[in-house]
Amino acid sequence: MESVRIVENKALLLAGCLVEYKDRSNDWAKWEEMDSKADVDPKYAHHHLVNDHHAHSVFLYRKNNIYVFTRLEVTDEVVDTAWEYMQFPPATYAVFELDYKVDQGPQYEAIENWIKDNKSVYKRIEWDANGKVDLSTYAIYIYKHDGKFKDSKIVECWIPFVKQ
Repeated sequence: MESVRIVENKALLLAGCLVEYKDRSNDWAKWEEMDSKADVDPKYAHHHLVNDHHAHSVFLYRKNNIYVFTRLEVTDEVVDTAWEYMQFPPATYAVFELDYKVDQGPQYEAIENWIKDNKSVYKRIEWDANGKVDLSTYAIYIYKHDGKFKDSKIVECWIPFVKQ
């Protein structure tokens, strides 16, 4: 895993769908089902994943549950669409690259160590997911299908913080 990058990011608007993540279930299944209707139903046509888009999976962590919001970044909301919207606040992100070709356990351990080592400087954001999920921490996973993910199965993991 490469060293961490710190990125200041504006508010982020995603269009997609929210599902509860159970037993490592396929969090993309609902999204893929909805996306497959894009050619036959106008309510699904908006925000259809096309070339050069970066798919996002946002994992929202609660004490006993994990929810996943899967989709892509958009600039505005569209009326009469089947997609849900989720607005993420501006944040400072610690960005880690995860190699999906190898065991991710040590990679996540390195991320947890970085969080512990930097807790005096950075505090994880707690946020209510626009009322869709009670207060939770979250991490955004970005799959660049036209770049690092396609070429070498590298996924960016963005963990939001506020500077203390």
